[in-house]
Order: sequence, then structure tokens, then C-alpha cells
Amino acid sequence: MAAIQTLQEQLINILCSNSNGHFASACPRATDKDCDQRPCLLCILADHPLALKVIYTIIHKNRNPDSRWEVEYVPSKCTFVAYCPSEEDNSDSAAMLGFYRALDNTAAVSDISFPLILSKYIAPNKRTLITAMPRKYTSQLQEMVKTANWQSRAGALCHVWIRPPHNSISTQSQIGLPFQIGPVCMEYAEYINSKWTYGGTPQSLQLIKELIRLGRTTCIYSRDGTPVCWALQQIYGAIGMLHTEPSFRRLGFATAVVDKLARNIYENGELPFAYITDDNIASQLLFRRLGFLAAAESDWWNVITRSDP
Repeated sequence: MAAIQTLQEQLINILCSNSNGHFASACPRATDKDCDQRPCLLCILADHPLALKVIYTIIHKNRNPDSRWEVEYVPSKCTFVAYCPSEEDNSDSAAMLGFYRALDNTAAVSDISFPLILSKYIAPNKRTLITAMPRKYTSQLQEMVKTANWQSRAGALCHVWIRPPHNSISTQSQIGLPFQIGPVCMEYAEYINSKWTYGGTPQSLQLIKELIRLGRTTCIYSRDGTPVCWALQQIYGAIGMLHTEPSFRRLGFATAVVDKLARNIYENGELPFAYITDDNIASQLLFRRLGFLAAAESDWWNVITRSDP
């Protein structure tokens, strides 16, 4: 526990030492003479969108020591690594890997060397999903895969979207009767799993149950209590799994769900953010209406070390 707490403090200190970005400079605390005139942590995080997945994974691990996620810092590469191993008894499960380099905020693309330390986390004879990877590393990743005689394929090409702190946009939506809005109930975990694009497996069901247990979810229920629209906050902090049943679309339900979940996240002292694929124009428009901004290119890649892709 102490080691994880130290990693959390270490990464936050690194981010704070490079707090000259737009949001930090505009932070009300930075100009308030009654405060220490330092920007708040959320404004600092908003200036470092590529660090969000790793910092919130570290925070999650700190709060939940039994989590399967592991985190560490590699000083020689100035790199924080978050890693979740695949399940040994499931040949279809993938290891998950995310990383953040402290130099990403200052180094020019031509100065970047891919953190080859990541190769040791690639699962042998299985698939590893590299998550939220800065797009500028794509060619270096492909070179590493080629050299190792592995295979790679794009999973999802995304941007990370953030809702800036101190946002005064008034977008709170009202849900009229007979609909009710509240957290996702555990009894609907299997139903949500069946609707999730990346779900439908025992592993995804286990994840959804954990997210419901952690309590950062929002759902709209119909008169008979059936969920018709929902979103859940992922382990790594992002808003995800947004879904509206087809017969209940164009009623503003997704807007209401995302807005309420984002407000809950912000009131809990965290920065609301989401990863949205570049071809999902509808979600981009929805999040933009709610005050979110596209902050950085951040992609998902599959690396396969076994012979069958």
C-alpha cells in the first residue's frame, strides 16, 4: 500500500512541476491571493490528458489493494506502467497495459524513443491490449513488434475528451416521469454485459460487477424498472459503456446520464473524461454539448505473440 501511495505522490509531483499549461494558468486558485496561488490538481490533470489513465489506475489500486492491476515506475525511461495480467485459465483473455512517460509533455516527436521497457510486459503466447497509447508512438510500436516477430492490429483510434474544471456550462437535464435516474443495480449486470460492444464474456461481466460495486454509475429506468440508458466509470477513471436502448433514443437520455455521471465524478474530486473513437461523431457531439474538449490522441492496440492472430 505504501509503495502505491508513493507512486501516486511521485506522479502528481511530476505533473505539478510542469504546471504551466492553459488550465493551470487559468485556475481560479492560481490567481486567488487568499490561497497559495497554486493551481488545483484537477486543472493540472486537465493539462496532462495523456497521464489520466495511469494516474487514476494508481488511485484505484491505492483504494483497492486487491485489484489485479499492478503499477510501477521505471526511472531509466521516466515511465509509469500500469499492467493487468491475463487470466491463466482463459486462453482468450488479454493482458492490459498502459503507460505514461513524464517527458511526453515537453519532448518533440523527433526526440521520442519508444519505451522498450514495455516489451517485458507483453504476454507470451497471448494477446496484450496496449491501452490509451499516445498516437505519436505508433511507428515505434510497429517497429518493436516487427523486430520481435509479433503481430499487431489497431483496436480503437480515439481522442481523450476532458471536461475542464470550474466549468460553468449549464447543461443539467431533467428526466420526467415515469422515468427515474439513479445508479446501476447489480441485478442488471448481465443485461449491461450483453449490450456492451466489448462485453459478452465472463471477464467483462466480472468487470461490470466490480464497477457497479464501486458505485460510480448512472442509469435511467423505465416505469417497470428496466434500464434504458446507462454509463459506468471505468477502473481507470474514464466514463464508458454508454448505451441507450434503440426505442429510447433521441429523448436526451444519454445527455442526462453523462451529465449526471460527470457531475458525480467532479464532486468526488476527480476530473471527468472519456475516450471516444474518432469515427463516433454522435458521441463527440454529445460530449461537446456537455462542455467536454478533445484533448489528445490516445489509441488502443493489440499485440499478439502467439502464432494465431
